[in-house]
Amino acid sequence: MSVSKTGISHYIAVLFYSAKLEKAMSSDIILGVADVVISANVTKTTSTDFILDAPSRRRQGKTPKYRRALVHDANDGLTLNFNQDYPGGITLLGVAGIEPLPIPHAEQNVIGNLQKNPNLVIRGGIQFEWEEPQNVLVGVAHAPQKRTVSLQDMLANLLDRVAKLEKR
Repeated sequence: MSVSKTGISHYIAVLFYSAKLEKAMSSDIILGVADVVISANVTKTTSTDFILDAPSRRRQGKTPKYRRALVHDANDGLTLNFNQDYPGGITLLGVAGIEPLPIPHAEQNVIGNLQKNPNLVIRGGIQFEWEEPQNVLVGVAHAPQKRTVSLQDMLANLLDRVAKLEKR
């Protein structure tokens, strides 16, 4: 164990056993003044809940007792913001993709060359924001306008337009 300006540092030897090879991996835990740094290839906990709570960022008034950021739930899934413990919700930035659970092989239906796709269930309405194309007039450039659109309203409008076309 050594003492440094950044805090107390110590190494923990973790042994991983396999049928063919025995390896040791060192880890480093640094206790700083305002943070704890865990340096390791893998950080494992056998707990069910990861609670992340910053009292200074809580809203005024009555707020939930717990702040369960990540929960290994009873369905063997990972739940973010368990029981809606964070009244401000969650924000995902830079999302590259969201994929539904695959359909178990026994439940897959194949019709011709088409395979049944898994469903992604979204509860509640969906809105998306987009920038409308620029209107370019001779010599005058207009900044694109951001617009928030309800997917439900857009689909209802399209269905109405299709019904009117079918009546013709």
